[in-house]
Order: sequence, then structure tokens, then C-alpha cells
Amino acid sequence: LLLGAPLVGAEDEVGIRATALSGGAPFTVYFAARVPPQMEPRPTVEWDFGDGEVSHDPRTYHTFVEPGLYTVQLTVWSADGSAQTAAVQVLAHYGG
Repeated sequence: LLLGAPLVGAEDEVGIRATALSGGAPFTVYFAARVPPQMEPRPTVEWDFGDGEVSHDPRTYHTFVEPGLYTVQLTVWSADGSAQTAAVQVLAHYGG
């Protein structure tokens, strides 16, 4: 599904896969969280897309409507309350 998609984060860390990191606004990106084994079972996931929108799904779509540079942050909490974060920047430029 996300073959060739950029991956941020080492294997034992929370990671982000995204279908694109730049595109003409508006454009939609599919994000997938990689959760390391030590954070299982049933981690809590939160995506902050940098534009006021959030999601709590491990796999989610987000549309960047306005041109700009957005920092997308993924935070994952394990059942014991420990947390890890990862972030990527997404550029929505003029001209979709």
C-alpha cells in the first residue's frame, strides 16, 4: 500500500509513513503510524497535522487545504503511559 513511501524513525522507534511530503494545495496524504513492539498492545495514537486538525487513527488521510509548510507530529502512548513522537514536514504549495 505504501511501497516507496518515506519512513521516518528507526525500527525500535515510532515511525511515520506518508504517501507524499509535498504537493499542490489542496492535496491529500495517507499517513500510517509504525508502532514498535515494545509499545504494544493497544497503544494510543494521535496525529497533529499542524493546521488545527488531529486524528486518533493509526492509519489516516489528511487534506492540506491551504498552501504552507506543516509539521505533522505523531505521538504514541503505550499502556504504561510512556510516549514516543516522530514528525515530518509537509509542504503544500500553490497550484494543485
